[in-house]
Amino acid sequence: MKRGLYVSLLLCGLVIVARASDVLGASKLKTESAEKIRSLADEHPALTDVFLPDEKQRHAVPMAVIPAHVKSNAVYWVEKVVRSRWLPRDMEGKLVALKDVKLWEKKDSRGVVFSERKGDFLTLEYEVEGHKFYIQESGVSVSIRVDLAQGEAPASDPASFIRKCLTDFLNLPAGVTQGISVERVQPLYKATIATERTGPSQWWDSLKVFTDGEFFFVTVAEVEPGSDNPRAQPGLPDRF
Repeated sequence: MKRGLYVSLLLCGLVIVARASDVLGASKLKTESAEKIRSLADEHPALTDVFLPDEKQRHAVPMAVIPAHVKSNAVYWVEKVVRSRWLPRDMEGKLVALKDVKLWEKKDSRGVVFSERKGDFLTLEYEVEGHKFYIQESGVSVSIRVDLAQGEAPASDPASFIRKCLTDFLNLPAGVTQGISVERVQPLYKATIATERTGPSQWWDSLKVFTDGEFFFVTVAEVEPGSDNPRAQPGLPDRF
């Protein structure tokens, strides 16, 4: 049976208005990949967005309480970043809001939390052509995780594999991915765009990629040309 898109959820006491077959099943990361992602969280906090589909649904709140400008901002940035071929119809109607999601915390030697990162997200989960998409929009960034329909072993040419994923899934101008820089962080590959800026800043200047060949994750900052500041206000946390 083909799984459908996440439909609108009325989530106060977690009342879900959907058939079980309409909602994507829990995604799964390879254990070694998940452990590596957690170990990189201090250096790359946005990387913990990878876990939102699996661990964060208990934070859902009704979309009725979300301000219109927050919803329109999410739609604007998802459409700006992701190619239309891979987007669902009626995107705004399929958004799910997650409030006060704890992404990571730091504890001292006594186990007392002295620092933590929380955020409010609008999310999408759906499937297209066998690829499972998990998109999170935070007010300051957009993160896209794709659980690929067919996993690959990118070891022979990781740059080409990542370049293909970027050009297939994202609205990147021609030639941008030629400046990609790839680093091995076993069992993952990490990539950034390493081009010399010759004009105003663009959202792809901040692009970061992680993949193990079975999932593909990319996060970008919501930066308009000529601006170093995100478009949405307020951003993380407490945007709704």
